[in-house]
Amino acid sequence: MKRFLIAIFSLLLAVSLFGCDKKTQGTTTTKKPESSSQVTTKTTRTTTKQSVSSQTQTAWDYIVEDYPLHDFNDEYELKATTLKGYFFNPNMHKSNDQLLFVDVDEFLAALDGFLVYEEYKFEKTNEQWKATITFEDEDTHETEDVSMIIDLVNDSITLDLFFLYNTNDMEETDYSFGLNTVEEKCYSNDDITATYTFAKYKIDFFKYEDKYFIPYWVANLFFCTFDYCNVFFNGASFIFAYTDLSGLTAEQKVVAYDESPMKGMAATKEARTNQYYQLSFIFEQIFGVRDSEGFENFNDALSQSTRLALVNQSPDTNMDGYKALCYKDLDDGHTYCVHPSFYKGKTGKFSLSISDVGDAFLEQNNLYGELAQARMSLNLTGTDKYVRFYGDTAIITFDSFDTAPTKEVKDENGNELEDAKDKDSYYYIKYCLKLIAEHGGIKNIVMDTTLNGGGNVGAMLRVLGFFIRDIYTETYYKGFGYKTSTCYNVDTDLDGDVDDDDLYDEYTWYCLSSGYSYSAANNFAIICKNAGVKVIGTQTGGGMCSILPLALIDGTSIYTSGYSCMTYYTDKEDGTYTFHDVQKGIAPDIMLDKSKFYDDEAIYNVIHAQDQSQGQE
Repeated sequence: MKRFLIAIFSLLLAVSLFGCDKKTQGTTTTKKPESSSQVTTKTTRTTTKQSVSSQTQTAWDYIVEDYPLHDFNDEYELKATTLKGYFFNPNMHKSNDQLLFVDVDEFLAALDGFLVYEEYKFEKTNEQWKATITFEDEDTHETEDVSMIIDLVNDSITLDLFFLYNTNDMEETDYSFGLNTVEEKCYSNDDITATYTFAKYKIDFFKYEDKYFIPYWVANLFFCTFDYCNVFFNGASFIFAYTDLSGLTAEQKVVAYDESPMKGMAATKEARTNQYYQLSFIFEQIFGVRDSEGFENFNDALSQSTRLALVNQSPDTNMDGYKALCYKDLDDGHTYCVHPSFYKGKTGKFSLSISDVGDAFLEQNNLYGELAQARMSLNLTGTDKYVRFYGDTAIITFDSFDTAPTKEVKDENGNELEDAKDKDSYYYIKYCLKLIAEHGGIKNIVMDTTLNGGGNVGAMLRVLGFFIRDIYTETYYKGFGYKTSTCYNVDTDLDGDVDDDDLYDEYTWYCLSSGYSYSAANNFAIICKNAGVKVIGTQTGGGMCSILPLALIDGTSIYTSGYSCMTYYTDKEDGTYTFHDVQKGIAPDIMLDKSKFYDDEAIYNVIHAQDQSQGQE
């Protein structure tokens, strides 16, 4: 399933730049009433709902508007420029006031270019909307159907895991270059599905006039967010972006923020209630480390002051609620604020003080400061910033896993750009290995990830490919009961052949980790350890789940731990497997106090002590 693998490789902890589009004027649609007595306002119609049950038909009011759809996403190109939004009279259905709805079919069609719209096959009744996609295995040509069902009676969504990845390839960034899947083992039932229920959150799915309506934020979450894109709604237009709005150009910010009717306003009470329900659903049914954090209900995870701030109509007080939610109440390293709402405008920013953060965040922040200061004391300049040498040992400074857009690492003729090493981890390691070869006399290479907070999974795999032949990753998809072990080989010389000698195995490799080595850096250490590459240092920082870039109803963007979670397994004598929670990190093979992380002699000595002990054995 090619698209699925690309989606996994593109798991990020950072944002990208955005493209630019011109503003399109929107139009308000007035539907002709069935009789003159049913007219309420110029843009409102009262009519009857096709009931999904035997209940008596009731009168409905709704407003529909054809909003501009701005494509501010460099990775995909949408074919549509408008998208209809619907507001319904809440007195006649279960959802809350001022909640924006979309017709599912119209939403999917508008995102054609990002989604592969022609691959959907639909089955629709008065009780459910069902879409099916057929995937074909590129090697065996065997096909498999995956589907999503929106249940109008029970207000639920049931979907196959792979249904989430029906997207086109990215145009600017190739997250999977050089990667080859050798083997994949699945540990689950054949039916890899999850069911999400919405009744608790006052959400109503319904059919009217052959249209199937769900709240806009639900459509965005299931069709966009899981693939690292989002559609924001600023009250005047829809905005399609890669992850969030933090990288918009000045021109795009005018469209997104200055032209929003929310700018400078206070939110309505109903709007805050709707957003609180959105947050409750996400953190109760999607949040990847809910079990690790020890709560079942969203309310239970929050202090009373946070709950009150999250429903406060003041944009400033509301922002305080998000800070408390992300940095204190949840205190999860993958949960953080990116940019505030449309109410705050384009200059709004989240700022933190000591009182805003919890113990775990503060501990990580203090550790980073301590380690960064210690490394800075080395006064590394020139090539020493990349690699430093002590005896027969080279130490590579490696602080993030990055995959850059192709145009940032290659010219129009496909030649590598000089500064590619500073933008993409693959080219960074290539450059470091060149320096090591030129230095000569090196037997050991230490990958210093002590200040590495994570990054892109594809980049991580390519780095591992320089010194590990068969790279095994284990992943647990929370909610789907699906665990998988995947083996990758990497074509490190990019010659199109992964079966030739791509390893730099003339060196003995080590991984130096700290309590700040988080997320992809945590996984990096796990894979090294399981492959027999010694991990030196202290317990890693943890972080087992990929991030989920959330677009909240008012335009606020926060990131959190998603449903795709790293793990590793051990075999049992009976042939079964135990999968391990790595949210809190893993222990090293060789302990090295953090005070010695940048003492090159100490690193050299601990490596050679290890060599001597192995020789004695």
